Amino acid sequence: MELFPYRRGTTEVDAIIRAAAPMGDKEILALEVQEFLKSPERKEAIDGENYYLNHTVIRSKKRTLANGEELKNRANHRLEHAFYPKMVDELVGYLCSKLPSITSNADSAARRKAHEEAIGKIIDESFWRVFSRWCKNAVNHGCSWLFPYIDKDGSLRFSNIAGYEVRALWRDGDHQECDGVIRVYDVIEYVKKTKMLVTHVDYVTTNGIAEFVYENGALTPIRSERGNGHFYLPQEDGTAQARVWDRLPAIPLRFNDVEQPLISRVRANIDAYNLCASNFADMLADLPLAIVKVVGYQDDPDTTLRNLKQLSVVYLQEGGDAGYITPDLATDSVETQLTRIRRDIFSFGAGVDGQDDGQQNRSGVALAEKRSDLDIIANIFENQIQAAFREVIWFVSRYLLLIGGENYTDCEITLTLNRDIMTNESAVITACKESVGILPDVQIRANHPWSNDNTEALWQEQENGSAEDEEPFAVKAATDETDNE
Repeated sequence: MELFPYRRGTTEVDAIIRAAAPMGDKEILALEVQEFLKSPERKEAIDGENYYLNHTVIRSKKRTLANGEELKNRANHRLEHAFYPKMVDELVGYLCSKLPSITSNADSAARRKAHEEAIGKIIDESFWRVFSRWCKNAVNHGCSWLFPYIDKDGSLRFSNIAGYEVRALWRDGDHQECDGVIRVYDVIEYVKKTKMLVTHVDYVTTNGIAEFVYENGALTPIRSERGNGHFYLPQEDGTAQARVWDRLPAIPLRFNDVEQPLISRVRANIDAYNLCASNFADMLADLPLAIVKVVGYQDDPDTTLRNLKQLSVVYLQEGGDAGYITPDLATDSVETQLTRIRRDIFSFGAGVDGQDDGQQNRSGVALAEKRSDLDIIANIFENQIQAAFREVIWFVSRYLLLIGGENYTDCEITLTLNRDIMTNESAVITACKESVGILPDVQIRANHPWSNDNTEALWQEQENGSAEDEEPFAVKAATDETDNE
């Protein structure tokens, strides 16, 4: 096994293109880019991002006549309800709001500790922030990407790339083996003193990175400052050498095995809810002007409506009359429809509706049943996270070799996601009280919902004999001698 899996980077863009198996030349690459920009997968990923920002199709709502003419002097509400970002934040927060734990399986306690410390210097709090965003993008886009790179200071970093920017060139139908990825993204540049968006294309393979500008369906190669390697490795003489990883530096994180974003399950229902609520708001706003009866008016209808709405005045001829014909509003039917759609949204999206009746007073068992759908989808997603994180550790282990660290390629790292479990605090406190005399005080204190004590520190304190025999939750159980008295 080669313990130093790096090769010199290819220096010529054309050489990289020729060496890549799935692409014959840059014209074929341009065709792939063109197809990707029009693909339904990319559109769905962009929809996921927009709906997470609560930018929905209701923003284009218009009130028109049968001939398409837009109505005047009528309300046009565009109500957006943030169901989708709530469900995404709930799922990602459930899995990632607490810092995960990593554990090495090295063959000795000292080596395990050294391995975990070495990993912890790279997989630090800044990485976990990137990790959380990586997970959120996977939910929104169906599949998101993490690109490992080495910065100018020689540190290993990870760049989060949105799924709607990446076209993967999969070798197999199960999307397990990838020959390369194409990243398409826009950059603001000044061209002849004009600020404009320029579309850039990065073609990433195990041979390096080829960069292009995409315009009018054609690709123009460009030379970047970093060359065409995956990263630069500083040399003792002060120069930098272009190097490449021995594995494709693009780590996919799938939301599920078919890479389907969450938005595809709830988009139609969210659109229906927004439209129904907006139309009902229009009806309420237009109620004073629902149907206007005017007899003997001397102005055109638009002027009459404007006078009624803005001036509360209408000018009539002799013998004229004016009034309202108010229709009956089917309020109950609208509320029933909105309730049904809302229930479907949270059901299909595996979310927990905070407005559910009795939510605050549910027992721990009832809360667990209520979030059962969330648990199922979280379990499926966690399987994908575990697989993707193993790829992250591969790059971390090789980077440690690159900087002269110890070889940990024979060790595995276990990732533990500390889920933010919803509980009924009153039930947990009651259980703590009832556990006095059955479980050690240390264990009870550690599981109390208001306790911030570190469990390991509490056990160490008890082992050292410094902890007093205290039972904070109840009076000490009577001894046999007391009972006899």
